[in-house]
Amino acid sequence: IGKMPHFALAGSAGFDLYADDRYAGSFLPPFEISSGYESCLDLNAQQMKNITINFPLYEYSAKN
Repeated sequence: IGKMPHFALAGSAGFDLYADDRYAGSFLPPFEISSGYESCLDLNAQQMKNITINFPLYEYSAKN
């Protein structure tokens, strides 16, 4: 995960999830993360839903 001093982590690494066009939650890794991240969101779904996932606005990768 790239960390940019001029941009919030939510914009460079966060995901927003919408179920049937209603905001259902955000996925935001902790700032101290150094490898992968996973998270779950319970939608209490008893029927099919249309899911929209908005990806980060920017991607930054530091080459070592």
